Amino acid sequence: MYYVVSNLLMPLTKKKRLSYAELAGPREVMWFVSHFWGTPFRHFVHSVRKHAECIAPTTGRNAWSDRTYWVCSFSNNQWKVSEEVGESWEESSFYLTLNCGHCSGTAMILDDEAMPLTRAWCLFEVLQTKEIKNKQSNFEGLWLCTATGVLHKGKAGVDVAMHLAKRLSSLRLEEATASVQKDKEMIDGLVAQMPGGFEAMNKFVRSNIAEALLYMNEAFSNEFRQIMGSLGHDQLLSDLPNAPSWHEPPTMESMEDP
Repeated sequence: MYYVVSNLLMPLTKKKRLSYAELAGPREVMWFVSHFWGTPFRHFVHSVRKHAECIAPTTGRNAWSDRTYWVCSFSNNQWKVSEEVGESWEESSFYLTLNCGHCSGTAMILDDEAMPLTRAWCLFEVLQTKEIKNKQSNFEGLWLCTATGVLHKGKAGVDVAMHLAKRLSSLRLEEATASVQKDKEMIDGLVAQMPGGFEAMNKFVRSNIAEALLYMNEAFSNEFRQIMGSLGHDQLLSDLPNAPSWHEPPTMESMEDP
């Protein structure tokens, strides 16, 4: 994204000194994208498209290409970044977009190392996502997206999902960094003020990946059964000594501590 902004977006918007969204023609946001600027752009694009395909049919008026996303690189005016960030976190474009009232949720673009969760501003976005999810029943929360698919829909590669799960099991959000130290201090302070602090935030992220893994398991198991059936060997499933049980994955609420 660093290359895209410096070599494409800045030259394109130089004359008008607007954001790319303003130059191209803005539309009402549907989803907020949380991402790490160091992620390869190709991976970023594929991940967003996989998410769009999940939330919309592939044909017709509501096709995936009609989904709209708020991406800081394109939506913020890169000529006036300080104004976009604002004097306080309540004035930041990130906060205002997530709390605009018609944003459906947060699509976090994850690479193999889950780099967005090592950045303080992405942590801020996760915090706001958690807060909004608690207040708005129609807000869809945090969706974990990869170039192979959306984990919460059981569409990502199993190897990718397992690698991310291992990474997130040991990741500590309090170790997230920021380019500007005062930003990290501000965001850490916000997390510390919320009930449960960083412990609750770490649990929120791990609960999301746990739920995603359950859906991945369900999707894989169903596909496995279908393939065995098409081969005429579905009876072998019942003969397995440790045959898996087919059930709906539990909800996030059922995974919470009593």
